[in-house]
Amino acid sequence: MVLRSLGVVALACCLVLAGCNAIESGGGTPTVTPAPVPTDERAVPAGGAAGSSTLATRHATVLAATNYTVVTREYIAAGNRTLRVDRNRREVARGGTAYSLQRERKVNAARTATVAPRVAYWYNGTLAVARTWATEETSYHVAPNATGPLVTPSERATLARFSAVFELTAFEVTTGTDEGGTVLRSTRVKNPAAVPHASFVERPRNASVVVRVTEAGHVSEYRYTYEGTVVGMNTSVRVVRQTRFVAVGETDVTAPEWVERAD
Repeated sequence: MVLRSLGVVALACCLVLAGCNAIESGGGTPTVTPAPVPTDERAVPAGGAAGSSTLATRHATVLAATNYTVVTREYIAAGNRTLRVDRNRREVARGGTAYSLQRERKVNAARTATVAPRVAYWYNGTLAVARTWATEETSYHVAPNATGPLVTPSERATLARFSAVFELTAFEVTTGTDEGGTVLRSTRVKNPAAVPHASFVERPRNASVVVRVTEAGHVSEYRYTYEGTVVGMNTSVRVVRQTRFVAVGETDVTAPEWVERAD
């Protein structure tokens, strides 16, 4: 067992989980048809545009009252070649008082942040424990932590940033079904200088986002896509990410068995 500074792993996870804010759109942006905007503020604000405080706050408020799972798949491609794929899974207890997260990365070729192929976290409200799987060793990292390694487990900050950067307009409003809700689609970039992008990508362009909001008011899925150039290289890439919020109210959040070995 190797004990090192938790800060190294925390920085690596931040690059994966927060810095990019990119989501998958591998098959292109779905074609949707404009529809009347519901007056129920649980879905979107009146008028059809989603404000940063309304969308993000409502989403975070609904999820804070229950448990849920967040599943993310992110990939980077140059032309028809996939350079990197990240798969993340996060299980969050009610109020974000505890959560576990796992990240697996497959790299074919890219000048991106150097991160272990597999990283896992456990947070119980007072202690953060990390596990990394490298080629020749497995390392554990333990540190007191009163706030947790994630600033917003529900991705409230990400959604607020989308709303601040993009004009989000309601499409395909449906009610009364399990899949009921509103699809929000970016129709204009309000602040090009603030378009979210990974630290290893410069000159982001062609950014777009699609967000699906349930009738209850929380986001069930978002898809974000942009293109850019790898820093220091004349390589154009497409960064795409898709995040889903699933098993809402049905997620069992317990400490992974490996936590006991990190003492």
